[in-house]
Amino acid sequence: MDFVLLFVWVIMCFVLLVLFLLHKIERICSADEADSLLDWLQVDSFLGVHKKFMVEDQALIKSGDWDYNNSQLLINKIKSRLLIINPQVLSETDREWYYETLWIWYHHAISCAIRKKDRSTAQTYANRALLMQQGNHPNQITRFLWFLVHDRVKEAESYLQSIQHPVEKQAGVELLADYKNGLFFNK
Repeated sequence: MDFVLLFVWVIMCFVLLVLFLLHKIERICSADEADSLLDWLQVDSFLGVHKKFMVEDQALIKSGDWDYNNSQLLINKIKSRLLIINPQVLSETDREWYYETLWIWYHHAISCAIRKKDRSTAQTYANRALLMQQGNHPNQITRFLWFLVHDRVKEAESYLQSIQHPVEKQAGVELLADYKNGLFFNK
């Protein structure tokens, strides 16, 4: 019986050691991915990643070419590379910019899905955008869009009343009108 207990103990220790090593390897690989992303974009922080992302993001929005399906777009390449990285290996500041960059990608992807009349994708991206909003994120339109793409109009109308920023309030009024006029999705 003592041999069996010793054998079980040795196996448990081995499993714990393997799990520990896998965790270390994953952290090292994730840190390598983070460094690789910084090198690829020729920046020294995730704020730099965010700035490069935003320049391209805004140009694509302005031109009407923002599309989550186009894998050649820099914004989509950055997003894909960010998703490989474990944010826990990043400094607190880099982690904030990591989440901010992913949030804005998902936030704009909601609008792209609405433009494509793709309710399911809009819902998925709205869910993910909310997950990426960290702490007391000032943007209120993401949650408002979440209500609309999930057909929770009464909650959207109620939430609209709590939006304080005039630009976001006006955007909310326009989005609600578009939704009610059937411009979001085919019925």
